[in-house]
Amino acid sequence: TNLRKKRSPLKHSQHPALQTAYPSPTFKKFQRIFKPLSEPSTTARSKQDKNAAWALAINHTNADSITLAQVETWIQTTCTLKYSNQGTQISSIFQPSFTYAFQHAKLIAPTSPPDNTPPLENITKREFRLLNLCLILYAEMLGAFHAIHQSRTDNAITLPIFQTNANAILPYGYKAFADLSKNDDTAAELLFQEIADDNAISFKQWSTFIVNAELNHKTNKGIMLSPPVVSAIKKKKVKAKTPTPASSSTTPSKTSLTTAAESAR
Repeated sequence: TNLRKKRSPLKHSQHPALQTAYPSPTFKKFQRIFKPLSEPSTTARSKQDKNAAWALAINHTNADSITLAQVETWIQTTCTLKYSNQGTQISSIFQPSFTYAFQHAKLIAPTSPPDNTPPLENITKREFRLLNLCLILYAEMLGAFHAIHQSRTDNAITLPIFQTNANAILPYGYKAFADLSKNDDTAAELLFQEIADDNAISFKQWSTFIVNAELNHKTNKGIMLSPPVVSAIKKKKVKAKTPTPASSSTTPSKTSLTTAAESAR
């Protein structure tokens, strides 16, 4: 008789790959690919790398813009080329954030030249760097969402899950969750009620809440999620643009980004 006990499989949340160290190894690998593409081109090599990435995104055609579907395909291809099968998994993990990154890049991007205006829902080469920046920031927000869930799910967060795992968000340093650091027993519940709709928090609500707080507090992330300063590009003293979502506010409302993101699907 075999006296060895059969080991039961680990639950999804117990799997070693799902530990919530910040930043997660998976996010680090994602960031390693797209961070160089999110930075201004200061060398011939960086320009060459961006041109190569754009050529892959447009599938080596003469297209002057790319759709959300093309962006998602490009991300998966790029991750797979870098990390093989693991890259495909990495792309799949962060895929729920791509729509919101795409739409935010469109929200804050400079206006396309009038003589070459593609469909408004597309990303142009001029907006490509901002897209990569938003991909990283929204992937990080999804990573924080997973940290609360203790798993790689994009299912809505319920109050019991939020109360149990709220401290997992603290290493991310988001202003939206600053009250949690006060160790107030009611802070998590009050914050949940502020974010949630229908007794649960979707990633759409989660990311919008974080973005608004970063913008309002003018943090480094908030600055990155704001329109670029034109003077930094043209070396002239020109006042920076501000986002103009559906509301009159200069920062995205709780629904403006999410509504726009839904329309991009």
